[in-house]
Amino acid sequence: MTLLPLADEELDGALGLVTTVDGTRRPTVVGLLLLGHEETIRQHIPSHEVAFQILEGTDVRVNEFFRKPLLQTFEEVELLTRES
Repeated sequence: MTLLPLADEELDGALGLVTTVDGTRRPTVVGLLLLGHEETIRQHIPSHEVAFQILEGTDVRVNEFFRKPLLQTFEEVELLTRES
């Protein structure tokens, strides 16, 4: 399946970010975790958390916890690795 020609709504469905329930489009867990607002994620997936550490031997140089959407988290982790 080629994704390029799909409209935004079709692309969301093809990527599994949304599903249709009783004719209403609803985000999937994947959609929420990747792109959802932090408050919505906290409400529907309260156990979501990403822990990130950088160790130097046994010393912890970076110890961060994130409850944000995964795309934002990936960006922040990338910045932390560049700074360290």
